[in-house]
Amino acid sequence: DNNLGLGHLRLSVIDLSEAAHQPMFDESGRYCIIYNGEIYNYIELRQQLSSKGLNFFSNSDTEVILKLFITEGTEAVTKLNGMFSFIIWDKEDRTLFAARDRLGIKPFYYHYDKERFVFASEIKAFFASGLVQPQMNFEGMSDYLIFQFCLEEKTLFNGIEKLPPGCWLKIGEEGKLDIRKYWQLDFTVDTDHDQQYFEYKLLRLLEDAVRIQLRADVPVGAHLSGGLDSSTVTCMAASLMDAPIHTFSGGFKEDPRYDETGYARMTAEHAGSIHHEIFPNEQQ
Repeated sequence: DNNLGLGHLRLSVIDLSEAAHQPMFDESGRYCIIYNGEIYNYIELRQQLSSKGLNFFSNSDTEVILKLFITEGTEAVTKLNGMFSFIIWDKEDRTLFAARDRLGIKPFYYHYDKERFVFASEIKAFFASGLVQPQMNFEGMSDYLIFQFCLEEKTLFNGIEKLPPGCWLKIGEEGKLDIRKYWQLDFTVDTDHDQQYFEYKLLRLLEDAVRIQLRADVPVGAHLSGGLDSSTVTCMAASLMDAPIHTFSGGFKEDPRYDETGYARMTAEHAGSIHHEIFPNEQQ
């Protein structure tokens, strides 16, 4: 669109038809979205929008984000339950809106030099564009060596920043970059309930999270290490599915101390999953 370009390579999970392909425009042609991730409560949001008279041309979660944004503006992001990073272009106002999920599961990197705003889901795309040269950001490297990630907007490279988790940004043709935080963790301590209450609430939250993330138009599987997290998710998912779940484990044959596939097999047997193992060698 004149001085703007959007590109997308889709991994289809919900609605595999061409109607869900991206970049996706609304019926008026004014708004365009490209999006990476999955919105787990898209069915409920679609029902709410349909009750207000909105029509849909696809069964995708992508269109739900687009219609929700058209209806509610920046507040739309607060209603999304999922992992996401997306851009919406308004052809009429010529403004670019972008948002990233609450915990930053999906990446959003950008380069802004007051002349160009360039964005991508992977840093190597900036180097391929020729607009940014790979030069180390020493503060970012210091963060990484201490914390194993870069703090705030920093990355390992000069000139490339990341949109922080739980934030959205907007930029118009005048070049002003507006970044705002729409969500942050709440560290308020609840002293009004006992252990039994928290055990019950945690279990219900885990069950709901697993149930809603099983929504897909492709086969669903689970990584299974044999540890607490993946074993919990696998067993919950298996109990919610009509057919056996596929589980996948990576093992190491170099030393028994580093091979946890035995624990994974025990969990797979308990969950009744169709289990797959791979043992990568040094070359792989």
